[in-house]
Amino acid sequence: MEMKFALLSADPSHKVRFKINCEQGDCTSFLNWVDIWGGVHLSFEALRKEDNSYLKGFDVVMMSGHPHYIQDVTRIAGELKGTEAVTMFYPEGSLQLYDASMYQFHPEYYEAWNACDIVSSAEEDKLGYYRSYLKGNTIARFIHVPCTAGMTEGKYLLPREKKQRYSVVYGDNNPNHPGVAIACAEKLGLPVVTVAIEPGRIADFKKVFPGIPFHPQTKLSQAAFLRVLGQSAVHFYPTEWIGTARQQIACAIAGTPCIGNHDSHTQRRLYPKELAFDIYDIEGMVGAARRLLEDGEWYNLVVREAFEKAGFYGLEATKGRFMEAVEAAREMKRTRLSGEKIEIVIEERRRAPGVLTEAVG
Repeated sequence: MEMKFALLSADPSHKVRFKINCEQGDCTSFLNWVDIWGGVHLSFEALRKEDNSYLKGFDVVMMSGHPHYIQDVTRIAGELKGTEAVTMFYPEGSLQLYDASMYQFHPEYYEAWNACDIVSSAEEDKLGYYRSYLKGNTIARFIHVPCTAGMTEGKYLLPREKKQRYSVVYGDNNPNHPGVAIACAEKLGLPVVTVAIEPGRIADFKKVFPGIPFHPQTKLSQAAFLRVLGQSAVHFYPTEWIGTARQQIACAIAGTPCIGNHDSHTQRRLYPKELAFDIYDIEGMVGAARRLLEDGEWYNLVVREAFEKAGFYGLEATKGRFMEAVEAAREMKRTRLSGEKIEIVIEERRRAPGVLTEAVG
């Protein structure tokens, strides 16, 4: 399937194609869409300084929802509204999309949604919210970043008998309540492997939980993290973030049961209700973990079903949802412009470790 695809984000790389190496970077990042569609990455900052007319030559222009560039999203989508290019708003995980109070209402977000042809919901069960704020020919769909083929094919799946009795607390993907996860592990007598948590913070936790062995790890690549997670006996994920959680998906493809937030649609899709709790219900989470550790048959059933359901986030399924949204948006476009698509010159730029860039003429 050939498609001229552009992804616009806060990342400084401009007019480059790149591949993310799972052994060195995070291949489930939304930036991976560039590799999936053989597209090009463009920087919002650079686009502010140049003529953007060449964007009309793309089939799909995806724009991440970084707050600093939200007005750029509105402007660019408006410029492409009457063209054949389909524009897609793709929110970043840290972006506050919902209003916790009257003082957190940001109309700029909703203006950006309505300017685009597609709003990609970060939450599977929040489409009604998006649609209530869409007043024109904008559609809302749940798409999500896909897992790589190796993940859903069992490359990182480790059976129960090969796991070790420890739990993982990840500082990057579990930033809200790592202390809750550590408290759960302490009640079970489980050592804790900490990932990307500062040494000083670990020292603070040791003062509160002096009996727990801590095994610190620096920030890991996606593949390295999956191997560490896969060897752990059980995982606690008491996060307030209920958007599509890659951490819960990682547990499913690594064969480690995840005990998490009962409000998370990812938790509900992948795991039985017996593993879903209020994020402060330490006794409930510990009880669920104890049952898993003592009942091998129940443990294996949970793991098997979670792995099967993780196919929903697989490459082909996710690409299918993406293209369904694009085709629906194309049908809703009111006007189309004819003419030859403009070719662009793609230059190579340096990126962070784990990301391979490719210069294209």
